[in-house]
Amino acid sequence: MVYSTLGAASRSSLSIARKSARQNCRYAPAEMTPDRALCVRAGYALKRRLSWLSAVLVALTSATGLTSCRSATCTSVGVNALGITVLDAAGTRICNATVVVTDGSFSATLPGLGRDPRTCTYYGPLERAGTYSIDVRSGAKESRVNDVKVTGGACHVHPQAVTVTLK
Repeated sequence: MVYSTLGAASRSSLSIARKSARQNCRYAPAEMTPDRALCVRAGYALKRRLSWLSAVLVALTSATGLTSCRSATCTSVGVNALGITVLDAAGTRICNATVVVTDGSFSATLPGLGRDPRTCTYYGPLERAGTYSIDVRSGAKESRVNDVKVTGGACHVHPQAVTVTLK
Protein backbone atom coordinates (compact mmCIF):
# COMPACT_ATOMS: atom_id res chain seq x y z
CA MET A 1 0.00 0.00 0.00
CA VAL A 2 1.16 3.56 -0.64
CA TYR A 3 1.00 4.55 3.02
CA SER A 4 3.39 1.78 4.05
CA THR A 5 5.99 2.72 1.43
CA LEU A 6 5.87 6.34 2.51
CA GLY A 7 6.05 5.61 6.23
CA ALA A 8 4.40 8.02 8.62
CA ALA A 9 3.98 10.89 6.19
CA SER A 10 1.58 13.63 7.02
CA ARG A 11 -1.28 14.51 4.68
CA SER A 12 0.59 17.46 3.18
CA SER A 13 3.75 15.47 2.55
CA LEU A 14 1.61 12.65 1.09
CA SER A 15 0.05 15.05 -1.43
CA ILE A 16 3.51 16.41 -2.27
CA ALA A 17 4.73 12.84 -2.77
CA ARG A 18 1.78 12.08 -5.07
CA LYS A 19 2.42 15.20 -7.12
CA SER A 20 6.09 14.32 -7.34
CA ALA A 21 5.20 10.76 -8.38
CA ARG A 22 2.93 11.99 -11.17
CA GLN A 23 5.74 14.14 -12.48
CA ASN A 24 8.27 11.31 -12.19
CA CYS A 25 6.20 8.38 -13.46
CA ARG A 26 7.86 8.45 -16.85
CA TYR A 27 11.32 8.40 -15.33
CA ALA A 28 10.77 6.11 -12.32
CA PRO A 29 13.51 3.52 -11.80
CA ALA A 30 12.81 -0.18 -12.13
CA GLU A 31 13.13 -0.87 -8.38
CA MET A 32 10.13 -0.17 -6.14
CA THR A 33 10.49 3.30 -4.69
CA PRO A 34 7.75 5.47 -3.20
CA ASP A 35 7.44 7.24 -6.56
CA ARG A 36 7.29 3.93 -8.44
CA ALA A 37 4.66 2.55 -6.05
CA LEU A 38 2.41 5.54 -6.74
CA CYS A 39 2.94 5.15 -10.49
CA VAL A 40 1.98 1.49 -10.37
CA ARG A 41 -1.16 2.16 -8.31
CA ALA A 42 -2.17 5.08 -10.53
CA GLY A 43 -1.69 2.93 -13.65
CA TYR A 44 -3.79 0.10 -12.19
CA ALA A 45 -6.57 2.52 -11.25
CA LEU A 46 -6.48 4.05 -14.72
CA LYS A 47 -6.72 0.60 -16.36
CA ARG A 48 -9.74 -0.24 -14.19
CA ARG A 49 -11.45 3.03 -15.12
CA LEU A 50 -10.74 2.52 -18.84
CA SER A 51 -12.03 -1.05 -18.86
CA TRP A 52 -15.22 0.09 -17.08
CA LEU A 53 -15.62 2.95 -19.56
CA SER A 54 -15.08 0.56 -22.49
CA ALA A 55 -17.80 -1.75 -21.17
CA VAL A 56 -20.22 1.16 -20.84
CA LEU A 57 -19.48 2.37 -24.39
CA VAL A 58 -20.01 -1.10 -25.85
CA ALA A 59 -23.32 -1.43 -24.00
CA LEU A 60 -24.52 2.00 -25.17
CA THR A 61 -23.47 1.35 -28.76
CA SER A 62 -25.31 -1.97 -28.82
CA ALA A 63 -28.41 -0.52 -27.17
CA THR A 64 -28.68 2.40 -29.60
CA GLY A 65 -28.15 0.30 -32.72
CA LEU A 66 -25.01 2.13 -33.81
CA THR A 67 -23.44 -1.20 -34.68
CA SER A 68 -26.17 -2.11 -37.17
CA CYS A 69 -24.18 -0.83 -40.14
CA ARG A 70 -21.47 -3.37 -39.43
CA SER A 71 -23.91 -6.23 -39.00
CA ALA A 72 -25.87 -5.61 -42.21
CA THR A 73 -25.51 -8.18 -44.95
CA CYS A 74 -24.64 -6.16 -48.04
CA THR A 75 -24.91 -7.34 -51.62
CA SER A 76 -22.27 -6.62 -54.22
CA VAL A 77 -24.87 -5.33 -56.70
CA GLY A 78 -24.81 -1.54 -57.24
CA VAL A 79 -28.04 0.40 -56.80
CA ASN A 80 -29.01 3.35 -58.99
CA ALA A 81 -29.96 6.46 -57.06
CA LEU A 82 -32.75 7.47 -59.46
CA GLY A 83 -35.24 5.73 -61.70
CA ILE A 84 -36.88 8.31 -63.96
CA THR A 85 -39.92 7.76 -66.13
CA VAL A 86 -40.56 10.43 -68.78
CA LEU A 87 -44.12 10.98 -70.03
CA ASP A 88 -45.64 13.24 -72.65
CA ALA A 89 -48.82 15.25 -72.03
CA ALA A 90 -50.96 12.24 -73.03
CA GLY A 91 -49.20 9.96 -70.50
CA THR A 92 -47.17 7.97 -73.05
CA ARG A 93 -43.63 7.05 -72.07
CA ILE A 94 -40.89 8.86 -73.95
CA CYS A 95 -37.82 6.72 -74.73
CA ASN A 96 -35.74 9.22 -76.71
CA ALA A 97 -35.44 11.99 -74.12
CA THR A 98 -32.23 13.49 -72.80
CA VAL A 99 -32.18 13.22 -69.02
CA VAL A 100 -29.52 15.16 -67.10
CA VAL A 101 -29.23 15.00 -63.30
CA THR A 102 -27.15 17.47 -61.29
CA ASP A 103 -26.13 17.68 -57.65
CA GLY A 104 -23.83 20.63 -56.99
CA SER A 105 -20.88 20.29 -59.35
CA PHE A 106 -21.79 16.69 -60.24
CA SER A 107 -23.69 16.17 -63.50
CA ALA A 108 -24.61 13.03 -65.44
CA THR A 109 -26.65 12.19 -68.52
CA LEU A 110 -28.72 9.09 -67.85
CA PRO A 111 -29.19 6.39 -70.46
CA GLY A 112 -32.65 5.08 -71.28
CA LEU A 113 -33.18 1.38 -70.76
CA GLY A 114 -34.98 -0.28 -73.64
CA ARG A 115 -37.01 1.17 -76.46
CA ASP A 116 -40.22 -0.65 -75.57
CA PRO A 117 -42.68 2.05 -74.40
CA ARG A 118 -43.77 -0.20 -71.51
CA THR A 119 -40.26 -0.44 -70.01
CA CYS A 120 -38.46 2.76 -71.01
CA THR A 121 -36.90 4.17 -67.81
CA TYR A 122 -33.75 6.21 -67.23
CA TYR A 123 -31.47 5.00 -64.40
CA GLY A 124 -28.45 6.43 -62.59
CA PRO A 125 -26.18 7.56 -61.02
CA LEU A 126 -24.86 4.43 -59.38
CA GLU A 127 -24.62 4.44 -55.54
CA ARG A 128 -24.57 8.21 -55.14
CA ALA A 129 -26.59 9.98 -52.45
CA GLY A 130 -27.43 13.65 -52.90
CA THR A 131 -30.09 16.24 -53.68
CA TYR A 132 -30.70 16.22 -57.40
CA SER A 133 -32.20 18.50 -60.02
CA ILE A 134 -33.51 16.60 -63.05
CA ASP A 135 -33.64 18.25 -66.48
CA VAL A 136 -35.53 16.38 -69.22
CA ARG A 137 -35.69 17.38 -72.88
CA SER A 138 -37.27 15.71 -75.87
CA GLY A 139 -37.61 17.68 -79.09
CA ALA A 140 -38.99 21.11 -78.25
CA LYS A 141 -40.47 20.02 -74.93
CA GLU A 142 -38.65 20.15 -71.63
CA SER A 143 -39.26 19.93 -67.92
CA ARG A 144 -37.35 20.28 -64.67
CA VAL A 145 -37.76 18.68 -61.23
CA ASN A 146 -35.81 20.08 -58.26
CA ASP A 147 -34.88 18.83 -54.79
CA VAL A 148 -35.07 15.07 -55.30
CA LYS A 149 -33.32 13.71 -52.20
CA VAL A 150 -31.53 10.36 -52.28
CA THR A 151 -30.19 9.15 -48.94
CA GLY A 152 -27.51 6.59 -48.24
CA GLY A 153 -28.14 3.44 -46.23
CA ALA A 154 -25.92 0.96 -44.43
CA CYS A 155 -25.03 -0.74 -47.71
CA HIS A 156 -26.67 1.08 -50.61
CA VAL A 157 -28.51 4.29 -51.43
CA HIS A 158 -32.28 4.43 -51.04
CA PRO A 159 -33.38 4.92 -54.68
CA GLN A 160 -36.09 7.38 -55.68
CA ALA A 161 -38.59 6.80 -58.47
CA VAL A 162 -39.51 10.01 -60.29
CA THR A 163 -42.05 10.60 -63.05
CA VAL A 164 -41.48 13.68 -65.21
CA THR A 165 -44.16 14.95 -67.58
CA LEU A 166 -42.87 17.05 -70.48
CA LYS A 167 -44.59 20.39 -71.10
